[in-house]
Amino acid sequence: MFTISTKFLNVNILNRKLLKTLERGCSKALMVKPRAGISRQSFQGSCSSKMNFSSKFSCHRHAALPEHRILRNQVRLRSLRRRKNRAAERQALGKNDPPINDGMPDPKRWPNPRQSPEKQWTRCRPHSLDFIRPEPRFSSIPKIRPGGRMGPFTAKPLISKEYCNLLAPGLPFGILMKKITGSLSTVMLWGTLLAAVSGDVRHLPGYIYTAAERCDLEAWARGQERFPEGATLRVVSAEGMRDLAPGFAASADAEVSFDAQRVLFAGKQRHEDPWQIWETPAAGGQPHRITGWTEDAIRPLYLPDNKIVYARKTAQGYQLEVVALGGGQPLRITYAPGNYLTCAVLHDGRVLYEGPHPSAESGVHDLYTVYPDGSGVEAYRCDHGVSRHAARQIASGDIVFSTGKGFARFISALATQVDIGPARGGEFAGPIAEAAPDEWLVSFRPNARTPYNIYSLNPVGGAMGRASDGHGVEPVLLAPREVPLRFPSGLHDWAGANLLCLNAYTSKTKITEGSVASVRLYSRSAEGKPAVLGETAVESDGSFFLHVPTEQPLRMELRDRTGRVIEAERGWFWMRRGEQRVCVGCHAGPERAPENAVPKVLLRTDVPVPMTGGGGS
Repeated sequence: MFTISTKFLNVNILNRKLLKTLERGCSKALMVKPRAGISRQSFQGSCSSKMNFSSKFSCHRHAALPEHRILRNQVRLRSLRRRKNRAAERQALGKNDPPINDGMPDPKRWPNPRQSPEKQWTRCRPHSLDFIRPEPRFSSIPKIRPGGRMGPFTAKPLISKEYCNLLAPGLPFGILMKKITGSLSTVMLWGTLLAAVSGDVRHLPGYIYTAAERCDLEAWARGQERFPEGATLRVVSAEGMRDLAPGFAASADAEVSFDAQRVLFAGKQRHEDPWQIWETPAAGGQPHRITGWTEDAIRPLYLPDNKIVYARKTAQGYQLEVVALGGGQPLRITYAPGNYLTCAVLHDGRVLYEGPHPSAESGVHDLYTVYPDGSGVEAYRCDHGVSRHAARQIASGDIVFSTGKGFARFISALATQVDIGPARGGEFAGPIAEAAPDEWLVSFRPNARTPYNIYSLNPVGGAMGRASDGHGVEPVLLAPREVPLRFPSGLHDWAGANLLCLNAYTSKTKITEGSVASVRLYSRSAEGKPAVLGETAVESDGSFFLHVPTEQPLRMELRDRTGRVIEAERGWFWMRRGEQRVCVGCHAGPERAPENAVPKVLLRTDVPVPMTGGGGS
């Protein structure tokens, strides 16, 4: 005796060999025989054709019944089944709750000749088919009824009503399915073997997810615990499911190395311990600790030069730090007030992270980038207003992020976000994991009263299917990936930093030409209030050149000749020691290219105006 695990196989039911096996099994189970006048050769030839059974088959049970009696029996059975199912659903859910479509045939959705063939498919999921995952059909979009739940898969069915009507025109669909399930397990076993031999099987890649009954993935922004009841990292592969870090009181935030041999994670050995960064072999082994702070350290990411970046809790909020895999002194790379959390390391070597916009007090989050040495900080896009979280860069180079109710992306050719897929109910949380261009692993729940689960999502058509049995978030593929570019630091060994603005009139907001007279620079005092560092004149073409302090929050404002503020930054930025930075304009956006012209301030002098305010470094 032998068994075959098909839990991680995605079987295409339309495989030719599997289809033939299904037809033979169904025919045997139903005692289907050719009508009079049809030869056995014609019968077998019709079985192997493209499901073109037409009217050559009949069920032995109803072969002698006239058609009007068959139709009457069908109507009675449908009515009886409808009343029985409705009573059971209302008793289980409550009188006022809407019925839940659990995947069994819905009498209201019997084939309608005025509907398209696509709408006439009804998903059938007998108990014996639970281990088979059909190939997704992206044209079918799941619908979640209020107070209901989503079925495990919303793809096209393994067996359609039309298919069964062609097999046995005189037998109701429900009775037919009961007969099929009696022998379909054996049929599916051989069908899976045939499909595997023919190569028509998609192997789902292994992945890691954070199993948690309760979680609030945005609690870190408020300085609170994300997993109040604990969390466990679980590895899902063809060999089964196992814990990544057994013996830990809590583990989360898995990050797979570029060669898929190691895994970074945030963990706590005891419940009272702070979150720290650990690394463990992907195949299993003893984890070793990388950080040992008295504060929480979460969301680690691999950098291409044997370093990692993570978020560490400080008095100013969560700030990003870079440290070598072997440990040592960390390098802080964010210096603005507020809570910031790592998202991904981009293909070009920059660190993508999320944080408040425009200030620490804001409840809206946006996406930012910074180089691993802390220089070049900027917003990824300047179409602010929508809260964005948990971003990832996919293979195409697009940035995909969560907006709470769904996903959106940044495409390099566009300056604004593009929503992904149709609108749906429910809530998404955390980052995606791209298994293929047409298949993402996501965290989803139908409503706020239910826990998150891992689903497979097609970003084009919106079809979703349950990918794991347990509750969880933060799926990460356990597979090799592209190594990002290594960023060589361009910081100089001198005090302070230089900031050159090419044209302050280049802005997303309209600034009247010639109205800007000066620029004023602010920092942030120990009490959290703006502190003036200095003010200098702006050239007629909108250019200015400043020498500013480093490793502290900075922001600027433009003023006219009367001292009135024309435009002001509401958020903070910073500069690293020895950094030289050039700005295209005032809130011009990272997608804006400068004009091919020499700024007048550099024609006048190449020495920046000092604006250290006595606080320079």
